[in-house]
Amino acid sequence: MTRSRLTIARLPMGRMLLGVCLPMLAGTLAIAAPAGAASFADSSTRSELFNFALNGVEAKPFFTDTDTNTDTIVLGGVSAVGAISDAKAVFEENPGFASGLSEAAVQGTGPLAYLGRATATAEALGSFHASGLFTFDFSALLDLESLAGESSRESALALGDIRWSLFAETEQGSELLDYFSLSGLLASRSDPDSFEADFSDRVTLSPLDCGLPGGSCVESFFAAPGQSGNREFARAVINGRYQREFTHPTVLRLVQAQQSLAGVEAVPEASNILALGVLGLGLGGMRRFSR
Repeated sequence: MTRSRLTIARLPMGRMLLGVCLPMLAGTLAIAAPAGAASFADSSTRSELFNFALNGVEAKPFFTDTDTNTDTIVLGGVSAVGAISDAKAVFEENPGFASGLSEAAVQGTGPLAYLGRATATAEALGSFHASGLFTFDFSALLDLESLAGESSRESALALGDIRWSLFAETEQGSELLDYFSLSGLLASRSDPDSFEADFSDRVTLSPLDCGLPGGSCVESFFAAPGQSGNREFARAVINGRYQREFTHPTVLRLVQAQQSLAGVEAVPEASNILALGVLGLGLGGMRRFSR
């Protein structure tokens, strides 16, 4: 299996490229970015798998399952800290269609140390019988925002990841055939911020009219430090198509998984404890279907 990687680097301050928003599962969190000095982080993912076909005829999964998980942690004392998270996943059998979202948002403000963290994961699984040309389309949308307060002891981090993996089920176990992933990171007190797409050679990205080569769009604005603190916002949108020819009858297991992580902290002195702690979670929450 060969792979391709599309790295979307941090854009110059003030540059903006517009992406395309696709209709997804509805989901809205109540925490909004603060107008005054405070720390805030938000991570939101949306994904879809659709137009499943076998030899040009609509393909339907013979088995589906979903799993979601959310978690929040707040430590504030006399400081004010809020954290919320949400996750949804569906895999319809007729017609075959998968959609998922994950959202995590945290906000902290106050005179003393505080810590807030939110995580959300969503997984959807569909199994197919394949013999011949198996195809489907997909879309992925990742929104990140972070805002650190004026103090150097305040920091914020937003991390998002969307991926799908296609396995062949055999008597010996599961064999990974192909995959796609889109991940992004905004860290208010450290560099680099980044978006990256990684995919196998049977994945084709669809061109989008947004000023970037290939099938990606990024909308990004990095504000200079000021009265509202150090604020960063970024969005990535990718559309694509998958196809593979199966010469023998094969049982396929397709897993769509996504995760949002958001965290804020204030410590007596500048620290990277939060960033290391949140990133240390990695994709551990996606444990049920993604093995």
